[in-house]
Amino acid sequence: MPNHHRIQNMRLQIYKRWGKLLYSGQDAEAQWDGRIAHKDLAPSGTYYWTLSYLCQQGEQLIPQKSSSWVSLVNEAQ
Repeated sequence: MPNHHRIQNMRLQIYKRWGKLLYSGQDAEAQWDGRIAHKDLAPSGTYYWTLSYLCQQGEQLIPQKSSSWVSLVNEAQ
């Protein structure tokens, strides 16, 4: 029998280098377009992202979290 995993309650968050939250999306289609508060383009630089979600394994929901840095190059600057 195959081992099926289901993902629930996804949350993608993007932070400035020093911790200010710039973006938070809460569904599987969440994506950051490089804007601050859906308005101005963020300046080129390094940003920190986290992705948290629940992964269903059988009857259990296991919390998962991934994070890393991303470099944004804003060619409009």
